[in-house]
Amino acid sequence: MTRRLGRFDNEALAELARMELERHGIHAEVVGGSLNMLAGVAALSDGIQLLVQDEDYECAREVLSTTQS
Repeated sequence: MTRRLGRFDNEALAELARMELERHGIHAEVVGGSLNMLAGVAALSDGIQLLVQDEDYECAREVLSTTQS
């Protein structure tokens, strides 16, 4: 099951966060951005979201908190 790690107003920032997580071996997915809309993925009108697996959530939070400092 996936869990929302964050919500972004800017798709580029969400993608940068996703790439940082992937660099640490954590699979993440950006939903709600223009690329997802073009691919036909329906998103709830809740902005651009960064999703991770439940079991990766705490580690992902730690990775992003250290990179944003």
